[in-house]
Amino acid sequence: MAIYNACEKLLKRLEPYQSSNPKGCWEDWVKAAYFDRVSLSATGFYKTPDLGYDFEKNEGRPFHYFSYGVACSEVEIDCLTGDHKVTLSNTKPGLHVFGGHSQKTHYVCYK
Repeated sequence: MAIYNACEKLLKRLEPYQSSNPKGCWEDWVKAAYFDRVSLSATGFYKTPDLGYDFEKNEGRPFHYFSYGVACSEVEIDCLTGDHKVTLSNTKPGLHVFGGHSQKTHYVCYK
């Protein structure tokens, strides 16, 4: 739903270009919007419905779903220079694990 939300925002920004050039293609509309300095990036947000938990009563629905995964990286580090090389990076099976794993790898390597 978050991706859908972001796409809807972009399509709304491109509507004037589509209506002024109905025989144009996607590339034409995007190029025209770009040269008019229209933002071609958007974020979306999705709020999972029916979530809540009462810790006093120990009841409720704190999550809509659960996902499991594991990630592991093999890294070579030169202790003298600090240079590093990621030689292997795997995730098993995980739905949303890889994005978080690669972000953490980036954070550790560059911060």
